[in-house]
Amino acid sequence: MRFIHTSDWHIGQRLYNNDRYSEFELYFDWLSNRIHDSKAQCLLVCGDIFDLSNPSNISLEQYYKALWKLKSVGLKKIIIIGGNHDSVLTLNAPAEILKHLDIHIIGNVKESIQEQIINIYNSDNQLIAVVAAIPFLRERDLRKQVAGESFEEKIEASKKAMANHYAQMAEFIGKINVPIITTGHFMLSGSMQSDSERQIFVGNLSGIDIENFPEFYDYFALGHIHRHQNIQGKNHVAYSGSPLPLSFSERSDPKFHIEFDVNQNQIENITPIEVPKFRNLLKFEGSLNEIITQVNKYQNDLPLETWAEIHVVEKEYIPLIRNDIDNFIESVSNLKILKYTYNFENQSETTTEAFTKNLTDLLPENVFRAHISKLNVVGEEDLMSTFLELCQQVAENHEDS
Repeated sequence: MRFIHTSDWHIGQRLYNNDRYSEFELYFDWLSNRIHDSKAQCLLVCGDIFDLSNPSNISLEQYYKALWKLKSVGLKKIIIIGGNHDSVLTLNAPAEILKHLDIHIIGNVKESIQEQIINIYNSDNQLIAVVAAIPFLRERDLRKQVAGESFEEKIEASKKAMANHYAQMAEFIGKINVPIITTGHFMLSGSMQSDSERQIFVGNLSGIDIENFPEFYDYFALGHIHRHQNIQGKNHVAYSGSPLPLSFSERSDPKFHIEFDVNQNQIENITPIEVPKFRNLLKFEGSLNEIITQVNKYQNDLPLETWAEIHVVEKEYIPLIRNDIDNFIESVSNLKILKYTYNFENQSETTTEAFTKNLTDLLPENVFRAHISKLNVVGEEDLMSTFLELCQQVAENHEDS
């Protein structure tokens, strides 16, 4: 039986407030064709189904249409886990209905471990694999907080609790003579991030080492990191990566999902399959005149309009540079420029950064650190740790609302 491992769909994501509905539609069309052609029968979707914890009605409609489309081309089973972007309530709401279509939703840790164990049978009704479906593990799923703990102690305690959770699942399943597949949505040590992953503040802040997990599992299907990669050279411990580039930092990254076969109680043929591009994301850099020349020469060869960002670098200060850039952007017809920045080589970065920083580029923790650094307060790192913990609590409370 062939399995497909994908993650981080981020349905509803907007890039600098530009809608990506058409890209998602083209991706789901391609994926359904791939499932049909490869005769895959089980799809693993490892978290961050939606970009927002409160997805729009259009995003929900696209999600349900995609599930129906994917199920109708031959899939026997779809297994979906929640990620740190996903609302547990939103994912779990249709779970009982979807289960009748053999679509299993694990939005959060269940009271009974048995609910997260999904058996995979072949056409002869023989058990050929077991999936331990483990979603994004929130702090409250892992352990009770201890009064007086430092932020660093909480991180280490959460990492230990996370590894223990996988060990308890392994112990519950026990020794059986079929491959055991597990899922996860977190950051492993040594993984390469882009700038589009939302920071997981507690428990996963600095990544957890794969060596802390039991060797019980035959395949570790991971989500959260948007670049496809194996960890420590282990072919069976893999991030599929997101199917679409979710920021301009991913503009040159090839995108993949992972396919593998379960055959005679073995996992075989673990293979990344490249997802085609549906839209180019480009960056142009240089003087404004150089950028104008580059943009005018550009020709698009993909089905959707190209999106671009530009960074203008001029040697000398130009008082009306913003007007010049705005006028140029309005005149462009062969692509769409979503963002621009500029600076002057004869001035310090701080002179221009206040005018060129885009609000969407700023991370809350970086803004907070910049402010407290200016105050010269005692205990700066303690304040920073408290702020990060509050960010995590706010994010989790928002997901539940």
